Amino acid sequence: IAGVYEPDCGSVSLNEKDTYRDESIRKKIAFVSDEQYYHIGATIKSASEMYRMMYDFDEEAYRRYLKMFDLKEDFSILNLSKGNKRRVALLFALSVKPDLLLLDEAYDGLEPLVRLRFNQELAQLVEEGMTVIISSHNLKELEDICDSFGILENGKIMDHGDLGESKELINRY
Repeated sequence: IAGVYEPDCGSVSLNEKDTYRDESIRKKIAFVSDEQYYHIGATIKSASEMYRMMYDFDEEAYRRYLKMFDLKEDFSILNLSKGNKRRVALLFALSVKPDLLLLDEAYDGLEPLVRLRFNQELAQLVEEGMTVIISSHNLKELEDICDSFGILENGKIMDHGDLGESKELINRY
């Protein structure tokens, strides 16, 4: 979906533009993977320079999320805890103000209060028109924030639907 890999077949489009072939549409997609990679010696400030070059970076949002996630620009990213590395990844994903936000194990390592603030922020961003897709092995943590679901197994969608109408099915999974 993020346009990182060429599809084996078919295509993925966002706003009628191919996410793999069209660089302009990839700038509208933020992807937070389960495992983040930053260069050795990267600080939040140095990593932000890369995001400024690659995306339409929103400086005001960046400053707001730095504060919300309680991060400092001089933090060395590689020395941070798992939860703080997740905060850094979310900081950058939200600072580019994407049309589509893809989150893989979004809450992994986040403390309960940070999860709550992040959920509130996600709700606000969805209200403003952002689309958010979250993949997780923990379906319980998604019940309160998602309105629809898809169960993926071995590369195939096994089930999907409205979360409110299918809670019993989801709990079975």
